[in-house]
Amino acid sequence: NAFVRLLRVLDFRLINTRLSRHEVVAVFFRHQPASVVDRHARALELIEALSPRARIGVVTNNTRAEQREKLATFGFAPHITSLVTSEEVGASKPDPRIFRTALERVDCSAESAVMIGDSLVHDVEGALAAGITPFWFDRDGAAVASRAPLRVLTSLEPATEVARRVLAREG
Repeated sequence: NAFVRLLRVLDFRLINTRLSRHEVVAVFFRHQPASVVDRHARALELIEALSPRARIGVVTNNTRAEQREKLATFGFAPHITSLVTSEEVGASKPDPRIFRTALERVDCSAESAVMIGDSLVHDVEGALAAGITPFWFDRDGAAVASRAPLRVLTSLEPATEVARRVLAREG
C-alpha cells in the first residue's frame, strides 16, 4: 500500500531528518487528503455507534506502532478493546489464526462475532475461515461473485442504521 511504500522511500531520509518511524507515521496520517479523512470520520461514527454495544477488536497486517498511531490520530483508540497485529501473532490475514487471537482477546466466540473489512481475500475469507460472520465494505460498488453468501455494506452511513444491521447480521 502507499503508506508502506512511503516508509520504504523515507527510510534513508529518517537518518538525515532524525525522525523516528513513529513520527513519520504521525505526519503521514495527519496529512491525508480530505477524502481519506472523511472516510475515517464515517468509520469513526460507526465505531462510536457500535462500541457501547460490542467489544471491538482490530485485526491488521500493519505493525503495532503504525496501527496504534493510526487509531490514535483518527480518534478510534478509545473505542478499541484489542489490537491484534500480524507481527505479534506470526500470521497475516487471511490466516484464521490472527482472527482467532482477536476473538480470544475480546473474549468472544466466533459464532457471536462479526467482522467488517474492505478486502474480500484478507478480511472476508479470513473471517469465514475462523467461523466469523463477515461484512464486506464494498465502498467502490464492485459487487463480485464469492464462494460464500456475502453481507455487503456499500456505505457506513447512517452509522446508527449500519450498526443496527451489523449487530442483527442483516446482509
